[in-house]
Amino acid sequence: MVQLKIERLTKTFGTVRAVDNIDLTVEEGEFLTLLGPSGCGKSTTLGAIAGLDRPDGGRITLGDHVFFDGASATFVPPEGRDIGLVFQSYALWPHMTVRKNLEFPLSLRKVPAAERNRRIEEVLDLVEMGDYADRYPFALSGGQQQRVALARTLVYRPRLLLLDEPLSNLDAKLRERARLWLRDIQSRISVTTVYVTHDQTEALALSDRIAVMSGGRIVQLASPAAIYHAPASPFVADFIGSANIFSGEILHVEQGTTRLQLDGGGTLVTPSPPPEGTSGKVMIAVRPEKILFARDAARAGTENVFEVDIEARSFLGARHMVLARLGAVALRIECEWEPGTQVASIHIPAEACVLFDAPAPSGKAAAVEEAA
Repeated sequence: MVQLKIERLTKTFGTVRAVDNIDLTVEEGEFLTLLGPSGCGKSTTLGAIAGLDRPDGGRITLGDHVFFDGASATFVPPEGRDIGLVFQSYALWPHMTVRKNLEFPLSLRKVPAAERNRRIEEVLDLVEMGDYADRYPFALSGGQQQRVALARTLVYRPRLLLLDEPLSNLDAKLRERARLWLRDIQSRISVTTVYVTHDQTEALALSDRIAVMSGGRIVQLASPAAIYHAPASPFVADFIGSANIFSGEILHVEQGTTRLQLDGGGTLVTPSPPPEGTSGKVMIAVRPEKILFARDAARAGTENVFEVDIEARSFLGARHMVLARLGAVALRIECEWEPGTQVASIHIPAEACVLFDAPAPSGKAAAVEEAA
């Protein structure tokens, strides 16, 4: 099995460590997304895989092919890596037709004419652009140009496909459609794919696994469902989708139930076990769509029912976004039904709560560090 393997990868720009000792394995045929905010190191990691940036240290291999090894000073240039790379800008040759754009990389590889024609027809059918073979890029829409850019990469059959925010130039509707056919194409040809984006929806829709990055490190690596429902930190919880994050203190734990005193007032019951080694202070994350307005608070039971003040409302089409306040805690609530009053009851389901150990106050952290 051909794996992409990254070991102890580091890359520094001046005093900034853009990639900080990353370890990552991508299985053959897997669609893995590097996801994170600007400056987190995802594009630098992709550039190192592609050979566009030379890392400071570590090792990158694809199967038995060593792309980079800092220990032996091995560095294979991009053209020697047998990879396909699609950028945010499609970089199509404007003076060449679609067919000529696809033919160019095959000519460089000295593929015979008959085989070139066969591959071009095959890949144009794959991206549903066969009827546009004789058009020039300026006569194509953004979505069509994006398909041609992908086809030009696939036509020479790379062992590894690297995609750097390829959908970011498309409008919202086109991006939604493009996600569907891109995932379908990748699964049909089973090419190992590393995808870079800051768009959480894209990552959730496309990926087999997601590597969430922050500060040059991978802070969580898991399936989309696992990252969404079981985030490893408050950062991941808030970056993937959105989350209400507030603080509290553990009152007691018994029979698989944790009872918390919220800093904003009131008590919250959750089946989530407290984080291992916690001092008693915790952070609680709850997705906005999990919070319910209780038309009849009694129907929600007596646990986790709170009275909130509604501060703002937004109509989103199929749903509403309501900003509410529970004591000192600001909450975002995404709902199908909203109350017409300024004061309402909400229910926070116990199973919707994810607990994290609260970070130590800066003064305490400094004291501990000084003592060490």
